[in-house]
Amino acid sequence: MLRRQGSDEKNLINEDHERPEDRDQVNHHPEPDRPSSSLPSIQVSHISDKYDGIGTNPPETGRRRDSHRTPSVGDLPNRAGNTGRSGNDEGTYKELLTPGEPPTESLSKHSWEINYREAAIFLDEGRNNDKFLHHPRNMEALPAYLLVHSRWFNTFDFMASIIILALGLFEAPCIPALEVPVPIHGSIELCSLVLLSIQMLLKTRWIGFRSCLQHKRTIIKILSLIIMTIEAAVVLVRQRNHFRITRALRPLFLLDSSFCGGVRRFIRQILQSLPPILDIMGLLLFIMLIYSVLGFYLFGPSDTEPGSLYFNTFTTSFINLFVLLTTANYPDVMMPSYANNKFAAIFFISYLAITLYFLMNLMLAVVYDAFTNIEIGKFKKLFLHKRKACQHAFKLLVTRDNPRQVSFLNFSGLIAQFSPSSSPLDRMLIFKSMLNKPTNPGQTYLCIEDFYKIYDSVQYRWKLKKQKTPYYESCKTCYSLLAGGIRILVKSKGFEFLIYMMIFTNLVLLVLQTYLLTNTSDSQTIYAFWVSYIFISAYTLEAILKIIGLGFVGYFSSAWNIFDFLVTVSGLISIVLTELNIPSFYVVIFRPLRLLRLFKLKKRFRDVFGTFIILLPRLNSAVIVLVLIYYFYGIIGVELFHWCDLRNCCKNTTVEPYYNDNAENGSGIGYYYLNNFESLPIAGITLFELTVVNNWSVIMEGFANTAGEWSRKFNFYSF
Repeated sequence: MLRRQGSDEKNLINEDHERPEDRDQVNHHPEPDRPSSSLPSIQVSHISDKYDGIGTNPPETGRRRDSHRTPSVGDLPNRAGNTGRSGNDEGTYKELLTPGEPPTESLSKHSWEINYREAAIFLDEGRNNDKFLHHPRNMEALPAYLLVHSRWFNTFDFMASIIILALGLFEAPCIPALEVPVPIHGSIELCSLVLLSIQMLLKTRWIGFRSCLQHKRTIIKILSLIIMTIEAAVVLVRQRNHFRITRALRPLFLLDSSFCGGVRRFIRQILQSLPPILDIMGLLLFIMLIYSVLGFYLFGPSDTEPGSLYFNTFTTSFINLFVLLTTANYPDVMMPSYANNKFAAIFFISYLAITLYFLMNLMLAVVYDAFTNIEIGKFKKLFLHKRKACQHAFKLLVTRDNPRQVSFLNFSGLIAQFSPSSSPLDRMLIFKSMLNKPTNPGQTYLCIEDFYKIYDSVQYRWKLKKQKTPYYESCKTCYSLLAGGIRILVKSKGFEFLIYMMIFTNLVLLVLQTYLLTNTSDSQTIYAFWVSYIFISAYTLEAILKIIGLGFVGYFSSAWNIFDFLVTVSGLISIVLTELNIPSFYVVIFRPLRLLRLFKLKKRFRDVFGTFIILLPRLNSAVIVLVLIYYFYGIIGVELFHWCDLRNCCKNTTVEPYYNDNAENGSGIGYYYLNNFESLPIAGITLFELTVVNNWSVIMEGFANTAGEWSRKFNFYSF
């Protein structure tokens, strides 16, 4: 008699509350659970019902799952998965078999298919660092879980988040050419918010509403969805936009998508490293306050002296010392005081030495140390989390006859769910790569220690090793001899050296001609068009020879060859356009790009270029976080300051010359009124100028004089 166990034993074990019988992952095995035979089946591909593909027979402790043999109780899983039971069955007993009758083949198949699927879910949760607390606990929660975790649903969720972010470019205030009617962008926003709301509702289907309320990010997302949905509905009803500062929270939807897990971890590391950073910032603020008081008494106005404009009040003194911390107003802030007394330089030098060169570098060291420790801790937790996921999955793959080892048949069923793109041959090779052959040559089953390798092994890809033969060997003799000779030529050091010398000559002539020009419309005497034709013809000949000698596949398998080919084609297009008297400036500017091939000349250059290419993908999280911060502050700036006209503002101030609208001014000083927040793209440019910190205080003073002193604290200091 096989009975369903109580709900206490069926509940999933999370990391913080582990059941006693799970503390020993291998040696202790509770009585198996049995899923109902009425569960729907899922098709799982196997290499074979036997173990023949591995090369050796399984040990006597395991049984061969022969299709001609009647399944026994020992062939059933040692433990049934949670998704094999209904939520209504918790705490009840249910007979699955008639006493003394062996299990049917259908029951055995259903049991394993359920376990394969749930074991794959455990491994996915380990790989994605998802909490086991959110694991589906019954078959009713499974459809919502699989739907929300499906690739296409996550893609829709991601696209909806991107669309909501992109609406900031088309909602007023924006660039007039990009503005769209309110009904269009309002309807798009409302539809996207509804899709995101559906995702949240499905999430509560398997997690539970109470669990969702215990997750801070989920609570913030739910509140944002409610507020933004109401605002979008109000915009559609009123048919016009209103003040909507909550648009700045739109990046939250992108951060919550499954494709931005690395970005969330990066932000989490930033938040976790804040305590030591805040300590240093508190010390820095203390030093600034002391110097602000000291600066006011030393350089402020008195009965006999007007004092420096930079220290006429305590507030002005603090603001200018804050700007001085970024060196944006140095030495301007020092010069009036320095003109009155040369010893005033001691004040500014000591301030910069303590704050900029000591405390700021100390803060950098603290940030590095905090990030390093958090990164190490994160990898440790992820490693242990993956091992826990492997342990949960392993328990679902062992049988009653062999409760300490996983057979190839069950492993293949798992991989079919965990990595659906893998072929039967891939599954067999993954299994063999995980076997501990050196210590146990006759091993044909996976123990728990071998099973821990699954995350690395499943990433392996194999392809049949073929002996490479030149493509032209199957061609006629004459062409074969010609192509063979060209192949030897293009792969020779002399040919490569000749091409490099030609590129270097191209560089010298191009730089020399540019140096001698005083106007872009002047005729070119050194780098004339006929010289350009010679170089482009030589590059074209090089590409043709390499294609003949290496073949299309061999030629285009190199990234440098693809780059050369594109630059050569752009050169040919420029020649054609020039002969047709069509302006080809935007094609001609690609000519200097070929000079990048000189990176290949020296190993150190190649290492620098290669390091940049390797690090580029790893900077994705930092770049995305920076872009989202720009979006956040850009939306706030557009909502608060889009009305500000900075032309000829700041009269009788130190920054007045920067905002004089003088069309004859070619120095660039009078064009600071262009640094505004009239639209999201322009706001991004303004924020980038603030990031560079060069003369950022001039931009801040313009808005402080136009919008008010509050703008300093709200948008500029915090940014």
